Amino acid sequence: MLIIGHRGAADLAPENTLKSIQIALDSKVDMIEIDISLCKSGEAVLMHDDKVDAQTDGHGYISDFTLSELKKLNAGDGEQIPTLQEVIDLIDSHCPLNIEIKGRGSAEEVARILHVEFLDKARSHEDFLVSSFDHCELHRFKKLCPEIRISPIISCHPLSLSLLAEEIGAWSLNVKREYISREIVEDAHKRGIKILVYTVNLPEELSKLKELNVDGVFTNDKYRLTGEKRVI
Repeated sequence: MLIIGHRGAADLAPENTLKSIQIALDSKVDMIEIDISLCKSGEAVLMHDDKVDAQTDGHGYISDFTLSELKKLNAGDGEQIPTLQEVIDLIDSHCPLNIEIKGRGSAEEVARILHVEFLDKARSHEDFLVSSFDHCELHRFKKLCPEIRISPIISCHPLSLSLLAEEIGAWSLNVKREYISREIVEDAHKRGIKILVYTVNLPEELSKLKELNVDGVFTNDKYRLTGEKRVI
């Protein structure tokens, strides 16, 4: 089962920051998940919400800030808001990166960055997974980068189970923990699709999901989830 660092290590450092991502790397997660949107000057930056209010000491929509303006904000513990490129450079090839597209219109910029990674740095296509709640945006990305794995995200129990993931050529289906079921897992596996579950932070939750044979979980703190001791 894959253990995926949610927004880096969101319970151990400010989420979606380089500090959080470094802690996730140190914990030896199998993959790291981040959220990206485009800012006013066009760069892909890490932010879960469409506003900066919850994650920084600033106020307003991320689309109204240039990158230089965003870099002046405190994202927690003195951390700056990183760009997608900064995160890719930090992770290098230590583990795969799950890029969740949050903002509409982000597919083209993510595709551009990944194309450069493949051409200039000989990255493996398995170094990346792109996901989104916006399945239209995800489909748009797949057309631009057909070789990259994609994952639609859902927060419901879908009537058609994993059919939507199969229809867009997805590698996995990312399902909210409250809606996971044996039926969804078995249907996905029959279609050759993996099931990743978010967000799982307690050992007892992990045990139940292992019984359902899910393929991976997103967690804010791998140490708490697995009972491993963190060495600082």
